[in-house]
Amino acid sequence: MIAKTDKKYLYWIIESYLSDKITGESFCNAFYESYDLGINLCCLSEVEQRIFSELNTVVGRYTSIKEDFLLHPGMYYNDEQLRTAVRKAKDELPFEFGLEKHAVRFLCSFFNLYSAYISKVEINNEEIKGIICYEYDEQTQEFLWHYPMDKRIKNAIGFLDFVNKHQLNQGEVLKTSKEEVIGLLQNEGWLEDRIIETIDYVLNLNIQVIDEGFVTGQFAIRF
Repeated sequence: MIAKTDKKYLYWIIESYLSDKITGESFCNAFYESYDLGINLCCLSEVEQRIFSELNTVVGRYTSIKEDFLLHPGMYYNDEQLRTAVRKAKDELPFEFGLEKHAVRFLCSFFNLYSAYISKVEINNEEIKGIICYEYDEQTQEFLWHYPMDKRIKNAIGFLDFVNKHQLNQGEVLKTSKEEVIGLLQNEGWLEDRIIETIDYVLNLNIQVIDEGFVTGQFAIRF
């Protein structure tokens, strides 16, 4: 378990909330215990301080009690507003990288399938290398990815977020058939060509496992 005094805890609860693994109330309590009570704010970058401070404003005024909105109109934020604020924070937070943020954002969603989070990342041109930490035992693993920067990566983020949200996976294995996944995404308004292109992209990734400087395998998603 990540310590609440570690800023990675904030990244973790954001992923957990947006994947519907915790409720809005649980997220706000965890955010308060970490951001307000646990973390030394000096450990946050200027960008992180700004983004988390803006999110804290919403968290501090979130309520799920209907009477609060009737008694104090305009004072509180509801579930939809909280989710919008958390999603905005996540989109702006991918370790503060510019054009590469979509690639890092993709990796966050990808490794979430493995119940892991990125603890360190470096970007050099179109190469990303870093270290992931598994949530259940805090073991670490190095990785390397030569990524193509094109529109497919944004679609792949949406696909992985959908898989995580609806718990369609068990680790790297998708529990439903390809045909079932296509049908579910079509119900969400995805076009079939976009779905097939995205699935093919995700299934043919080459995110390498690195041990002591050598490639020893690869992370992969499969049906």
